[in-house]
Amino acid sequence: MKYFEYSSRASLRDIFITLGNAVEGELLTKAKKASCYSLLLDDTTDVSTTEQMICYIQFWDIYDIQTSFLFIENVFANATSANADALYNLVKSKLDQLGLDYSKLSGLSTDGASVMVGKRGGLVAKIKRDRPSLLAIHCICHRLALACTDTNVHDLLYMKDVESYVTQIWKTFHFSPLKLAALLAAQTEIHKMALSDTSKKMLTKTMKRAGQTRWLSFESAIQSLFQEFVTVVQTLNKFSNDATCYGLMKKITSVKFISAMYILEKILPILADLSRHFQKGSINFSMIVPAIDSTKFKLTAVSAEEISSKINEDFSST
Repeated sequence: MKYFEYSSRASLRDIFITLGNAVEGELLTKAKKASCYSLLLDDTTDVSTTEQMICYIQFWDIYDIQTSFLFIENVFANATSANADALYNLVKSKLDQLGLDYSKLSGLSTDGASVMVGKRGGLVAKIKRDRPSLLAIHCICHRLALACTDTNVHDLLYMKDVESYVTQIWKTFHFSPLKLAALLAAQTEIHKMALSDTSKKMLTKTMKRAGQTRWLSFESAIQSLFQEFVTVVQTLNKFSNDATCYGLMKKITSVKFISAMYILEKILPILADLSRHFQKGSINFSMIVPAIDSTKFKLTAVSAEEISSKINEDFSST
């Protein structure tokens, strides 16, 4: 690269596009040779609030299953609404543009939104009219996330409050450099370490954001708070003149919240492991029930006495 002089934005853009086209061409060559293929679809909103559809393709490639990124497209490029008709037209036109045989489409995986799986007017229903033998699957990772977070059981509704408090903690430190610096100082002090700026960034923990649309984020957020609970409370207490900090401190130091945090610290890693297992590209139907049964066994093995003794041990030593 010593004599490489093409460093302008336009040149770099052309290089990336050329590389992308080469990768895409290699993928399409393999996909077109397959006897059939499946699509994994999801629509999302990017940072510029543009509605995008992202698509992955899965097919059998001689010796193994291949799952690869296929395309991402602006839903509103040729439509005024992100309805099922717009998504259907986008998928068909994109497959035609890429030269993929629509008659070979044998499987489709989506989330459970009505625009995707609506019985009469959803995207799946529209494609099934063209391809009656299509095997449509509601993404198992989405279903697991719904099962873990979307519940109306009265005894579990407080978990939504816990998620809300954890998100508020993240916002408190994420949007305030002053409070974040105070948290970092408290962490450094409690660990009794004299660290360089680089080491501080590596060894101190900031709060993680919990989001229902991110399957593993709640687990990482709870783990982060659990590990640094004392320093978080100390920092919030330092800013107790701030009504938000004071109110948040009162909420997370209640017996109810602390108990919930200790319970979640035990069970969320188990559920997160199941989610990671489901997210493996090689999973098949025969693996689902054993994985769920194993997870249920692990959850059943978590005893209330163990959690209670852990709380007593931790707080008797502070």
